Amino acid sequence: MIATLGSDGIVNIVNIYKYDDDGKLSSIEHNGFEYDISYKYENVDEIKIADKLYAKYEYDTNDNMTKLIYGNGYINTIEYDTIGNITNISDEYGTLYEWIYNEHYLPENYIDYVNDVELKYVYGADEELCKIEHSNGWTIEYKNDSDKKICHIIRWCPTIWESVYFNDVDVLCEFNNLLSKKQRIMRIVH
Repeated sequence: MIATLGSDGIVNIVNIYKYDDDGKLSSIEHNGFEYDISYKYENVDEIKIADKLYAKYEYDTNDNMTKLIYGNGYINTIEYDTIGNITNISDEYGTLYEWIYNEHYLPENYIDYVNDVELKYVYGADEELCKIEHSNGWTIEYKNDSDKKICHIIRWCPTIWESVYFNDVDVLCEFNNLLSKKQRIMRIVH
């Protein structure tokens, strides 16, 4: 059993995790509610709360989850490409989320139709992720030095620019608010 304690500033949050003899998570107690988890072979079969079905899962012969059936009858259907990448999550009304891959099976676009969001993934010649562009205007850029010991992540949108450098020793974060012209630099050593 593993217990965690946290706080949202108002209420203490307690989670208790229980495991079966095979080491699989069998239940989670979260602030008085117990989530019971049952398995079919190695996959999660059902999750129940107070003996009521919360979710049931179905899988294909490759152990890819193909359906998520909620206790209220709502169903999500999940589709995959030939190598097992998720391509589509849909419900009875249509596509909710879609992933498009390039010829190397790397994600090229992610489209969230529920929240009207699109992410575009940009790769370098070595198929290493260089940039993620969000439809709302923010961008995350990834830059590595030649021996990949230092990584530089830049996140920017119209009003905020953040830069994070890290290596195997420490992290240096720089945050710039372009509207207020305030800058904060933080170094985290681990």
